[in-house]
Amino acid sequence: NSIGGSLNLQNNIALTNLTGLTNITSIGGDLIITSCESLNTLNGLDELISVGGELIIIGNDSLTSLSGIDNINPGSITDLSIEYNPSLSTCNIEAICNYLVDPNGEVYISNNDEGCQSQYQIISICENYFPCLYGGVVFTTQQEIDDFPINYPNCNVIGGDLTVAGSNTIFNLNGLSNLIHIEGSLSVSMEDWLWSLEGLDNIQTIGGDLTIYGLQGMTDILPLSNLTSVGGSIEIIYLGISSLEGLKNIDPASITDLTITNNFSLTECDIQNICDYLIDPNGTIEIHDNAPGCNSETEIYNACWVKVDETSAIENSIRIFPNPAKNTITILNSSNTKIEEINIFSPSGKTILQKKDPANSIDILKLRAGLYFVEVKTGMGNVRRKLIVE
Repeated sequence: NSIGGSLNLQNNIALTNLTGLTNITSIGGDLIITSCESLNTLNGLDELISVGGELIIIGNDSLTSLSGIDNINPGSITDLSIEYNPSLSTCNIEAICNYLVDPNGEVYISNNDEGCQSQYQIISICENYFPCLYGGVVFTTQQEIDDFPINYPNCNVIGGDLTVAGSNTIFNLNGLSNLIHIEGSLSVSMEDWLWSLEGLDNIQTIGGDLTIYGLQGMTDILPLSNLTSVGGSIEIIYLGISSLEGLKNIDPASITDLTITNNFSLTECDIQNICDYLIDPNGTIEIHDNAPGCNSETEIYNACWVKVDETSAIENSIRIFPNPAKNTITILNSSNTKIEEINIFSPSGKTILQKKDPANSIDILKLRAGLYFVEVKTGMGNVRRKLIVE
């Protein structure tokens, strides 16, 4: 049932299937399948659960799918190479999806058919990403936003920049509610009748800048609460908001420059990720002409330190048991603070599970094996822990 070394299937033009390998459960070295021109399926490797080295699938002209190696433990794979398989269009199998979100080595994916063209493309399909408008899009009327889900019913990823600007005829963004990722920048500006960002509630990641400008009737940015990462600067300018609470889940390491200016009601800026960014910024900082409490970098920095003792206390009071886990996890809370909410995220930031007013025990039976992040929200602050599901 086991092979102590590597399994090499190379340069065999007569090989069409792998049904003779159905009893193999583990390989001690690499799994190499290259230049088998007639091989059209990997079925036969269904019982294989671990390899001890690289997974290499290159130059197999007739191969259309990676189904058959679904059960390999992604943690057992070192490097991954999937290249020059011109008919290969199905790569979003469980083992590959889980490996790509937390790879153990080098990844080489190219020159396959559509669906397996790149690491990003496979991850997108694994996460149910369906991109459109690769050149970006500019919305200037309400009708254009209302027509978006009609014209692009399956689209949940904008392939370039998304801009909402300039006509003062836009009063809601509800037509954008399917979007979960913006490949480029997101900019919403100069719309006097747009008082809410509802419709952007499901966006989790932005590849470029986040700019919200000139929406003085807007009193909060809470619909951005699912946003976990940006790939550029954040600019919050001329809004009517009192708090930056809607930005609290953005990874501070993903932010380059930070601009918070001319928000005359803004008093609460000492959310944890902004505090972390100010301690270790990745670019330039411009903060001024806001309300007291947010009127300068120094004001925010001082407010952040007031919270440090409370946050440290709750950080040391929350534990997850067992970890690694299979069926359930228990949140151990040695503080007197109530746990208000528990969220479990994939490494890419996608919300997998959410529990409000949770019991101490959480069922994780439906989670696939792999790495996750557990966020525990309390009145004293939020705590994040890594979780390994077996």
